[in-house]
Amino acid sequence: MKKIYSIIAMTLIGYQMLAQNPAGSPVATHGLLKTKGNRIVGQADTAVSMGGNSMFWSQWAGGFYNANTVK
Repeated sequence: MKKIYSIIAMTLIGYQMLAQNPAGSPVATHGLLKTKGNRIVGQADTAVSMGGNSMFWSQWAGGFYNANTVK
């Protein structure tokens, strides 16, 4: 019984999160993301691109960039 309540609560939280996404946001545009084979797709099974610069390594090697480089 406890598991059923947990599932219901998580479902309701998920629906509430979807309702709070403004028009034009990634979730409003693509819906919930999922994998299909080796691709990331939106709710309509269309490919979603996650392009952009990654700076995750900067926490270990911060001497290789500055504000102008990031800009």
